[in-house]
Amino acid sequence: MIRSLSPSLFAIAMLSLTACQQAEAPLAATTPQASAAPNANPTPAEPALAAATEAATTASADDGKPVLRVNSRSGNIDCNNKHVEVLENNAQLTFKGQCLDLFFIGDNVTATIADARLVQVVGNHAKLTIAGDINELRQLGDGGQHTLAKVDGLLYVQGNQNQVDLVTAKELHVIGRDNNVHWSAATPEINDLGSSNVLKAKQ
Repeated sequence: MIRSLSPSLFAIAMLSLTACQQAEAPLAATTPQASAAPNANPTPAEPALAAATEAATTASADDGKPVLRVNSRSGNIDCNNKHVEVLENNAQLTFKGQCLDLFFIGDNVTATIADARLVQVVGNHAKLTIAGDINELRQLGDGGQHTLAKVDGLLYVQGNQNQVDLVTAKELHVIGRDNNVHWSAATPEINDLGSSNVLKAKQ
């Protein structure tokens, strides 16, 4: 025999069921949030690498002058009052006008330069001919062969097995090894921290 609940017992049962549902509700609401928390703030991919790349490509523009990035392997380039970055390997280029700072990044570059303020060679086996006087030459790669006139400031050679023929320089600073630097006029102030370097006036 099935007996019906009295009104008072029915009310007590409903109150108990409601209390149980209210006690379980916060757990159901908080569980998905806990599982989603690890993905709420994803870590950016390699931010340090992105910052380093940006610094490398904009560093020469701190003075507000335009930067010309050369991706071609041949041709004549008007670099008057511009900074220039040569990125390609095996490029054969002629630079006209008064260049500001020239950066050679690629390897096996051959270039003729009318005039420049600073020339920096990062790549290997570059061959540069510089007609006008420059303020500074930085040879950082290996196996470079350069012919130039006068360096008003510093001629800096960090790489190995480079050859530089020039008229004169104010200062000559060499760190690498097996480098040959020959000048035809006044002897520069020499600081040789490398090994097996030949630094002397032309005979």
